[in-house]
Amino acid sequence: MMTGCATIFTGVSDDIYFNSNPKGADIYIDGLKAGETPGTIRIKRQTFGYREVTIKLDGYESRTFILRKSFNGISLLNLIWGYGSIFNWVIDIATGSVNRYRPTMYILDLDFKG
Repeated sequence: MMTGCATIFTGVSDDIYFNSNPKGADIYIDGLKAGETPGTIRIKRQTFGYREVTIKLDGYESRTFILRKSFNGISLLNLIWGYGSIFNWVIDIATGSVNRYRPTMYILDLDFKG
């Protein structure tokens, strides 16, 4: 196999849905505008570090938070199919596929400035 199990079965990114009350807020991922609410953004996984999300709407307080990660259990298949090959683990770690972003839905109430 040329890639790790989690990379093959779950890919290297997650689709995360963002919504806000009120709607129409800008979504920033790591400081770069990625879309607006409501919307689904495909976000590449990272093994190390984090992804910072900011939701901004004129006249409202911005909300900033870190996407939560959880262990991707599919990567354990490396022990079975990869016969414990370190190469398969290295691929999953390098692509971020040993983790998944969870939850995949964020709904935020924005506070009015004023």
